[in-house]
Amino acid sequence: EINFALGVSELDQNGTVRQKSEFLHKEHLNPAEEKLQSVEKSLNDLMVQQKFFEYRKTRQKEEVQAIGKKSLHIALGESLIVIGLTIWQVYYIKKMLDFRQSVQLIINALPVSYTHLRAHETSLQLVCRLLLEK
Repeated sequence: EINFALGVSELDQNGTVRQKSEFLHKEHLNPAEEKLQSVEKSLNDLMVQQKFFEYRKTRQKEEVQAIGKKSLHIALGESLIVIGLTIWQVYYIKKMLDFRQSVQLIINALPVSYTHLRAHETSLQLVCRLLLEK
């Protein structure tokens, strides 16, 4: 409930202020009280909205931080996988090349028959061989 008294004064024709002994009555305050109540309701609504926006802002900030941490973990995991695969590829290719070199050494070291050589002979090699035999 709002309680206050207002003094009413008026200017006369000479420009002097005259105080009236009248006070505003309750029926005079009803429109003002209604306006004050609507202002109070509006302020309460604004405060509720402000609290809601602050809560939402805090929640969004927490979500962004959580997403940032998750993204960092995913990026680190992917980087480790790529590094691991790169190391494995280097090791695998090195082993494969070592194996090919050892197979090549074994193939070159084994004697083969003349018939075996002729069986794998290309047409160009055949022409060269025939020319050399003459």
